[in-house]
Amino acid sequence: MKFGSDMGEQNRYKLYSIVKKQGSRLWISFLLFVGITFFSLIEPRFYRILIDDHVMPKEGNMGIVLKYMLIILALKFSVNLFSVVRNHIMADMGSELSKDLRQLVYEKLQNLSVQYIMERKTGDLMNRVTGDTNHIRDFIQGQFSQVLNQLFILVGASIILFSKNWRMGLLIVLPAPFIVMVSMHTRRHIYYMYGRQRRQWDRTNSFLQDILSGIQVVKIFGKEDMAVERFKEDSKELMDITVENERLYATLYPILNFITRIGSIFILYYGGVLILDQRLKVGELIEFMQYGFMVYGPLQWMSFFPRILADATASMNRILEILEEEPKVEEHPNAISHDIQGAISFKDVTFSYTDGDNVLDGISLDIERGEMIGLVGRSGAGKSTFINLVMRFYDPDEGDIFLDGINLKEISQDSYRNQLGVVLQETFLFEGSILENIRYSKPNATLEEVIIAAKIANAHDFIMEFPDGYDTTVGERGQRLSGGERQRIAIARAILCDPKILILDEATASVDTDTEQKIQEALSRVIEGRTTIAIAHRLSTLRNANRLVVIDDGKIAEVGSHSELMAAGGIYHNMVTIQNEINRL
Repeated sequence: MKFGSDMGEQNRYKLYSIVKKQGSRLWISFLLFVGITFFSLIEPRFYRILIDDHVMPKEGNMGIVLKYMLIILALKFSVNLFSVVRNHIMADMGSELSKDLRQLVYEKLQNLSVQYIMERKTGDLMNRVTGDTNHIRDFIQGQFSQVLNQLFILVGASIILFSKNWRMGLLIVLPAPFIVMVSMHTRRHIYYMYGRQRRQWDRTNSFLQDILSGIQVVKIFGKEDMAVERFKEDSKELMDITVENERLYATLYPILNFITRIGSIFILYYGGVLILDQRLKVGELIEFMQYGFMVYGPLQWMSFFPRILADATASMNRILEILEEEPKVEEHPNAISHDIQGAISFKDVTFSYTDGDNVLDGISLDIERGEMIGLVGRSGAGKSTFINLVMRFYDPDEGDIFLDGINLKEISQDSYRNQLGVVLQETFLFEGSILENIRYSKPNATLEEVIIAAKIANAHDFIMEFPDGYDTTVGERGQRLSGGERQRIAIARAILCDPKILILDEATASVDTDTEQKIQEALSRVIEGRTTIAIAHRLSTLRNANRLVVIDDGKIAEVGSHSELMAAGGIYHNMVTIQNEINRL
């Protein structure tokens, strides 16, 4: 069953709600635009009256000149005052829209499947959450307001020009069709150019993040020069694309600017002829020229606008790509909360990451409540995929998974994962304190509950050896702690929420023997009364499992206890024999 259309409709509604929230600001801005346009359009009339009625006939005096200058000053002040208020409103609106949009994109990323996140570069996704939403903000508060302002001025000035002298009006707007034609002809190419520039920016950013995150590996293998060269190549490609874009626009904009200025030359010539024939006054020509500049200004701005719009459109399209993406693992419309007991059943489950290449093929397995299952098999056999399906990071292509007799798809994902504890081989700790990292699975846990979880995980003693105890900061990704310390904090974090199902994926693979013993002691206490699924390279750590499940080429090859499988002399027996021989070397 697919619920993607409902999800898409919800996201479109959220997007609409974000814009609708700004309704009052938009109306106020619109009224301010009207006021700015009105004051701007009546200003040239006072210049004409002053020059033609008082200055040229020499019938005026300094009092009259001062009067009209004060009127003109008041109009300019009103335009600037309204512009300041409008800019403040647009800045607030742009920032709030950017914030809401950023939150919407981030929320959508959280709801998308792990597969979608893993298939994309972190730098690219970060740019969409932060960089692209900032571009939208800049467009709204800097350029969107100008669209209305320039449009109002253009229409108003054109109407006045044609009402006064349609011939001179035609001369002024004569360049307009050429501007529109050139802008329309280059629009798609400009969109493509700036989309290409943005994609290269993402690649460069993602590579930089990868290198900084893996700087230890770079230095261990002495590949600093290679990293520098690769970054230089990416930076040069970004520079080349940027230079190409800027050169094109640096050529196009002066041409359009020249075309718009041709009209003013025609006006000067034609207006001069009319003045010599005494069919036009000097003030009227100045008035015409001012209205002409009001037409040329928007035309020049609109010749620049395709570039701005292309940048904003590219950002919006990249945001919409995420918002319109349908999650691979969808929430059932009538999902239920369920108090987990712990019985898990796989019924003819088949799964593949790519079409036609099954990682799991027809898996059927019943796991009893409170039972510990050990998953065994060579690398790539499908063990991690098995637990990914249990965690519902993915849904089966065929077959179903049942939890306490209920189809896993019908259980609320939040309800399910709040009762799930996971300890992975690659332990991830967040920047912050030990206390904050343990509390991550249960934010409202008391300090006493955290300490109990830490003691169960054999972590309390080493935590108290730090001067700041539980307030000790772990550093980025927990780099200030050893691998064993990070692992035990991860165990404490997993059990703090008292999970009904516990998943252990190579929980002791990256630690020494002494640390492994401490972790195994902790795990032996943790698994009591919980359904546990464990993967381990060191097969000796799985001997206490109730059953071992051997997966080979995506199928269940053997099931039984350690002694049963050793007696059977099959795949498991061979794996244990080989591992024992290696350990004796």
